[in-house]
Amino acid sequence: MTIRLRQLLIIAIAAVIVPVSAQAECSPDSVLTLLRENVDSYDIIHVNYHREIHSVLFGEREPEDGTLWISPPHRYRVETKGQVYVRGEDTLWTYSEATDQVTIRTGDLSKAEFGPAGFFGSLQDDFLLVGCSTDPIGDFDCWKVRLAAKTETAAIQRVTLWIDKSGLIPRLAEYVDYNEETSRVRFSDYQFDQAKDRQRFTFAPPEDAEVIVLPLKKSNRNGD
Repeated sequence: MTIRLRQLLIIAIAAVIVPVSAQAECSPDSVLTLLRENVDSYDIIHVNYHREIHSVLFGEREPEDGTLWISPPHRYRVETKGQVYVRGEDTLWTYSEATDQVTIRTGDLSKAEFGPAGFFGSLQDDFLLVGCSTDPIGDFDCWKVRLAAKTETAAIQRVTLWIDKSGLIPRLAEYVDYNEETSRVRFSDYQFDQAKDRQRFTFAPPEDAEVIVLPLKKSNRNGD
């Protein structure tokens, strides 16, 4: 084999094995599609998060630390500050340790998908895609994707998401609600497909807890 032919073969093989994330065009739709496809490739994603909140009315609020489990396409579990939120296939359990109360909701759970779990979902369905740029977060080379609500009455008005180019996972998210309260959520310590996490998506209320069942009314996903 000639040197020239060998060089061409090496170039061709390298082009095939370059990660798809490195080839992606920086557009909101293509980047979010890659994110969705990557998230859907796992049975369970386990990640910690730190949320900082600034309110126009009340200034800085107490930060929130929590743990999130996601099982695509819909199931998730959030644990933070004595509270637990668990979304199964068609049921949402909410437990507050302070009140020892469990709320069970069934029916239209589309609105329940926002919050930390929502950044791993299909944002294309709920927001207008505004722009995409490159913006590093610490040591991570990230795409910065900006989105805006489709309606002025939506609960969440603006979302910015920093997606790791190599891992195709969110590293940071910022969102602004209709009261101009801004939340920044930083994700860390990812774990994937841990066998110990398989039972995380059901919830057994504590024996003495008060249980309230509230069917969810039908509504669109923007919270109108």
